[in-house]
Amino acid sequence: MLISPEQFGTNVSISVASSIFTITTMAIDRYLAIIRPFGLRYRCFNRTSTIIMIFALWTFSLILFLPNLWIAGLVHYYGDVTLCRMDYSNSPIPQDVIGVIWFIFMFAIPGCIMTIAYALMGKTLCSSLPPFDNNESACAQQRNRVMRSRKRVACILLLLAVVFAACWLPYHIMNLVMNITGHTEAESVNVYLLLLGHSNSALNPIIYCALSRNFRNSIKSLLKFKIRCRRKKHNPMNH
Repeated sequence: MLISPEQFGTNVSISVASSIFTITTMAIDRYLAIIRPFGLRYRCFNRTSTIIMIFALWTFSLILFLPNLWIAGLVHYYGDVTLCRMDYSNSPIPQDVIGVIWFIFMFAIPGCIMTIAYALMGKTLCSSLPPFDNNESACAQQRNRVMRSRKRVACILLLLAVVFAACWLPYHIMNLVMNITGHTEAESVNVYLLLLGHSNSALNPIIYCALSRNFRNSIKSLLKFKIRCRRKKHNPMNH
């Protein structure tokens, strides 16, 4: 066996945490790109600071779930059934406290940050307008076009926040309830709720593709580029 069940469960938890923290950081980046496009964003999200931030996110995720290696253990049931379960009997931190900490850092704080960031972005996009031409009819057309575009972006941002909450809230609520009450009867359901949470990463590109013309055009350009590269690879005589 290359990896033990305890290590596998810890690795999954660390990956989930880092994914949530990364999505939250991306929301902050989008917020700064709209609110402070030429100021704070370029100081905070340059190449060096981005690498440091990624390292910090993974390090914090590791610290948050590293105790799982000591809490998790194999439990043998009737027959040949063996499951990896959390055993909090030897844990220095009570189970309910751990559950509340995980809920706060894995859902409450990221959810609040994303909701506030997307709300402020939507408000800014819908309230501020760039300068227009002096021609009155052209000005009205430009204003309508810009407002439609910005409202579409605001809808996308709002939908991303709603989808994040819908995908991850059931899993974290279930985890919180199980950790506070100590009941693990619904553990099998939690597996499917975890899959629902992971589906958030798959749904985001679909939302972008459905509501953003620029995203669709970028996907088309990427696919055309890959097709051209593949044709050149299979037809070296064209060079």
